[in-house]
Amino acid sequence: MKHITIICLCLFSIVLAMDLSVFPHAGNANTVQRTPQYEPISKAKLIGLSAVASFSPGIALLSIVYDVRRTRNTNGENDWLVGWLWLYWVIAFIDVTSNKIPVYAHVHHFIQYGLIWYVAYVAATVLGTDVTMLLGALTGTGMQAVRQGYHLPVAGGSLGMGTPIISTIEDVVTGVVVNWML
Repeated sequence: MKHITIICLCLFSIVLAMDLSVFPHAGNANTVQRTPQYEPISKAKLIGLSAVASFSPGIALLSIVYDVRRTRNTNGENDWLVGWLWLYWVIAFIDVTSNKIPVYAHVHHFIQYGLIWYVAYVAATVLGTDVTMLLGALTGTGMQAVRQGYHLPVAGGSLGMGTPIISTIEDVVTGVVVNWML
């Protein structure tokens, strides 16, 4: 499973690095340039959002989509993101519940790498940052590796009883920090 996730991440980053017009993103010559009604996020906020998204990417993605829906979709330029709100609720539910299951949580952490890269993509394109999403994705990936480093001793030392507790703390921290940053 780890190898499949790494391969998917590499393919996704190659597509984005080659600037193939597969996904609508900022700076693409095929996208219509509109004057945003909002202030774009800074490089520090992109890095912060990606780092916090490593704790609970489903909640971070859902918070970003609600912020886009509320404040950054005045002309309908982000309907492609807001239209999938029901899917982001499902992703957030699966993400939150999977992290509470002691043994499966460690497998799910590898699946979350792809979601962290998607959160960095959304943050870099929809929120209008002036840097590449690769910087945010690598930050989130690094934080996910750190997260896995402290999850293993907590789960092993508590015989799995600490996994739901630490996961709940991460969910709350993610929700509060992402909403504060936006």
